[in-house]
Amino acid sequence: MILWLLMLVAWSQGSQYWLQLQQARLLLMDESQVNQSIDLLNSIIAQNQQDSDLLAEALYWKGHALYLQGFQDHSNEKLIEASNNYNMRSSALYFLQQSTAYEQRIQKIPYEGNPWVNIDGKSSESDSLMWIATFDAQAGSFRQVSMNLEGREFPIYLTVELVDWRNERWIWRDIIQDTSQPLVLRLSQFRTPRDENKYLYRNMMVTAESEDGRRVPFTIVNLEVQ
Repeated sequence: MILWLLMLVAWSQGSQYWLQLQQARLLLMDESQVNQSIDLLNSIIAQNQQDSDLLAEALYWKGHALYLQGFQDHSNEKLIEASNNYNMRSSALYFLQQSTAYEQRIQKIPYEGNPWVNIDGKSSESDSLMWIATFDAQAGSFRQVSMNLEGREFPIYLTVELVDWRNERWIWRDIIQDTSQPLVLRLSQFRTPRDENKYLYRNMMVTAESEDGRRVPFTIVNLEVQ
């Protein structure tokens, strides 16, 4: 009987914290209440160090809240902590990737530089299984992109995806034999979901596979957009 009562109390407390988590999420919808949301999330985190799922989700939303306040480094720290939990890993890494890529987004075309963010949401010169670049909504249209690839395993099947502002994907895929020449792609080479004359894009994602179908890491050194 005593054991049953203890379990009931523990369940009640756990339910209370999950309700508080939903309240913290709702507070994030109002810019004037972000501080209150963080205070509530801090309380949840402090009192649930042993509940990995609840802790990870609270860390994830605290990462959101800190990003809204402009504290990107602190936001990234919390998101990385959240990504250590299997159930939150995908969501945390996605937010890391998108937020970091947005901070170094391409704002004006023509463009030449290195806006790439890796699969862990970091700017890096090390190999990664995926690279992401982001375009500002005001960047305008372009006709071609050029990038230099590096890696230890070639030939590879490279996939380049452009995601437009309607969330539709424009795809190019082909084999890359080596790194001797930059990869230059005209927009007309992409497989398109519809026939139109002008498009505005928000993301570019690049991944690679070996000839036997394995995802392989590689590096993109730079990007030119014209």
